[in-house]
Amino acid sequence: KKSIDEYEIMKVLGVGAHGDVKLARKKNDTSKKQFAVKTINKDKILPELLIGNQNRQIPLEIHILDFLSRHLDPSGVIVEMTDYFEDEDNFYVVMKYFDNGIGMDLFDFIDKQTEWIEESRIKKIFKQLCQGISHLHSLGIVHRDIKDENVIMDETCTKIQLVDFGSSGYYRPGLLDDKFFGTEGYAAPEIVNGEKYSGPEQDIWSLGVLLYTLIYQENPYLQEDFYSQPLQIPFILSEDSLDLLRWMLNQDPSCRPTINEILSHPW
Repeated sequence: KKSIDEYEIMKVLGVGAHGDVKLARKKNDTSKKQFAVKTINKDKILPELLIGNQNRQIPLEIHILDFLSRHLDPSGVIVEMTDYFEDEDNFYVVMKYFDNGIGMDLFDFIDKQTEWIEESRIKKIFKQLCQGISHLHSLGIVHRDIKDENVIMDETCTKIQLVDFGSSGYYRPGLLDDKFFGTEGYAAPEIVNGEKYSGPEQDIWSLGVLLYTLIYQENPYLQEDFYSQPLQIPFILSEDSLDLLRWMLNQDPSCRPTINEILSHPW
């Protein structure tokens, strides 16, 4: 039986609501390949984030990552699960990580900037992220917690990975939800207001907040009456970027672009 004891823990990569993520390698592996190992505490997981029957239930996160491991993202943006197992207290998710074990989330990357990020660089980061989300949406999966802390960059700050599927779910047209998933500041207005929503449009809103944060290095949600006032624009990076931002951050979910419309936008 697989066990967490087979792994040597190198360091903590992050701590979340349901557990933590550690950089680890297999003790008997001569290649010393490093993985990100996520611990999901069985006592802390919400019932609506479990899937299965009375005899056996697993986190929806593992179910989705297992499905994605058989439908690999051609852009390589979506984090790849290589294994999972459990013991009495926890589920463990083993995922690929950058080869040298060095990564930085987008929150820290933005925080470290001493000047505005070049538009060409923002485009490269954002396009990769959109390609990953396009893959998810094409498979009927929504992430539901897109934010700067869930986007990890490699050491060169050119390649990214979308992580933390702890709030993700399957969706299909006509199937609506009204539960709050995600993070305050990135959640769409209809989720905050407790209205029913379908999923993809809410990922698009969160992507819009992330794009705003990349350009202006602050979360627009911190503006007073953000959900009821017109969007405040500190400066115009380019007309096309502004056009895309306003389209994505439309208060009406039915007026937002799809992920493929974003990918074919002139910007």
